[in-house]
Amino acid sequence: MSETLAARPPRHLWIIGGLALVWSLLGALDFSLLVTRNAWYLSHFTPEQIEHGNSYPDWLVAAWTIAVCCGVIGTLLILMRKKLAVSVLLVSFLFWMLWAAKLDVAGDISLAVPLLPVLVSIVYARFMTRAGVLI
Repeated sequence: MSETLAARPPRHLWIIGGLALVWSLLGALDFSLLVTRNAWYLSHFTPEQIEHGNSYPDWLVAAWTIAVCCGVIGTLLILMRKKLAVSVLLVSFLFWMLWAAKLDVAGDISLAVPLLPVLVSIVYARFMTRAGVLI
């Protein structure tokens, strides 16, 4: 077994990876409640926001699904110490960019909400790969 595999991962891997996973799971919960049209959750939105969400074409919901799922999988891969995390998180980021560009959400929400945590996770995963922590 190589030294990299035998070495204990740094504590910050669990902290940053754990926080990234929680953030991704919260995004997945938000996505799930919106797509399933949960009555309690939708009661927190204005009728205009609900109408806007209902107008998403199927391909855009599919892109959103990929972005959310790859975010969760990518953060799990960080915790599993797999360098594949970088690629999966990059896919998530690209689909978030597609989603944001098509919806022109800059006026509605900050693009930093979905994009920044994924970008930080990509940078962190790349750093951990170069350090030999993710294999």
